[in-house]
Amino acid sequence: MHLHRFIPSCAHSSLLTITYTMTMSELLPQHLGLLPYFLLFVHHQLPHLPSSSRPNNMYLTTTCRNSSLASIHSVVCYLAPAATALTQFQGPLAPPPHSLTARVYGVKNIYTALIRTYAAYHITNSQLYTLAMFTYLGALGLYATDVFYYKTTKVREATSTFVLTTSAIVWMVL
Repeated sequence: MHLHRFIPSCAHSSLLTITYTMTMSELLPQHLGLLPYFLLFVHHQLPHLPSSSRPNNMYLTTTCRNSSLASIHSVVCYLAPAATALTQFQGPLAPPPHSLTARVYGVKNIYTALIRTYAAYHITNSQLYTLAMFTYLGALGLYATDVFYYKTTKVREATSTFVLTTSAIVWMVL
């Protein structure tokens, strides 16, 4: 972190401007290990959209599909049609996509992203660490019940979530 002082060229001006500059590395968590970066960047893995179900808004869909940030999926849940935001729920008993469901799912992703981001920067805080781990347990529980009990999503759409959440839980417990 550097503080720079800039004195204006006007001799009659007595204003002193202080500018704060940061490097990109200073924005990242300042802790050892890879777990803070995992918490920061791998919030949620979104499923692959089958080519037959891709809507007309390809830019938004591609951004959503290739991203691993819950915050981006939250934006998609609010801006894209419900069918785009809820593509992971295509199981045999899945209800028709509804915009309210997409927005609720988006809010869930916002909370998840905020908790995990805050835990990434405060990885030594045991309460935040536990809360972040519970977000992974919650996501695992959500998808497990959606696949095996409610049958609103298919195993194929939930596989990446199962792998990431299980990996995160094991990593955080060890």
